[in-house]
Amino acid sequence: MRCGQEHDHSIPADDHSVGWRCKRCQLAQSIRLRPQLVHENSSITALLEARGCRPLDCILQQSQLRFTCLACNKEDDVQKLNFGSTHKSWCRECHTLCEFTITAVRFRGDLAKIAAEDQVTASKIPKAKKEVKVVSAIVEGQPLPELGTCKHYRKSYRWFRFPCCGRAFPCDICHEEFVGGEHEMKVANRMICGHCSKEQIFTVGKPCINCNASVTRNRSQFWEGGKGCRDPTLMSRHDGHKFINKQKTTSNKKLRTTQKK
Repeated sequence: MRCGQEHDHSIPADDHSVGWRCKRCQLAQSIRLRPQLVHENSSITALLEARGCRPLDCILQQSQLRFTCLACNKEDDVQKLNFGSTHKSWCRECHTLCEFTITAVRFRGDLAKIAAEDQVTASKIPKAKKEVKVVSAIVEGQPLPELGTCKHYRKSYRWFRFPCCGRAFPCDICHEEFVGGEHEMKVANRMICGHCSKEQIFTVGKPCINCNASVTRNRSQFWEGGKGCRDPTLMSRHDGHKFINKQKTTSNKKLRTTQKK
């Protein structure tokens, strides 16, 4: 109910509550199912007591139902039903044909009155600790995690050594997210190659001094403000510079004037 995260759970029909915590927001939730007898005057199959969550759907193929023969009151179980398909079976006691159809499952009731959280589940199940992402040590000769890239810069294959804290981060945004404003950031003056983990002085546009690999993206077939490809035959068709001056029309007025003279 808090974050909208969906969960799949199998609820037993023994009138016992099933509790869990949301994987996203750690909200304590629970559901209790109480089976009901369906007959010609009632179509209620079960009563749900939900806390901290709302029912979304019922997977009928994974549900188990029990029906009663009206001729001899013999009970039998059925599984793997489909909506709209008629189930037919013969009673094992009196051999009477039993058939029924489930067209849909609807949830009735005031969902606004559902409790915001299950206090019993909250006391029994502690909150899960946040997973701490362990970064492997920087070993020269071995590549950095993700080749030094991050979610902010996917084509920068290096880490930067920031003199303000002495730590290495893929970019300045990663530095700010980790530090959280504890100190003022200073511009990095050293970098670590993402291919071989060689630490070196920060340079612009030069490959690694150890493995000679490019620490930034290679030149593409785009103009890139004049730094990329300048050959129109090699440019990408998505680059507007490829077709500049290709479809211009020229005036023939000067040619016609010359012929008349």
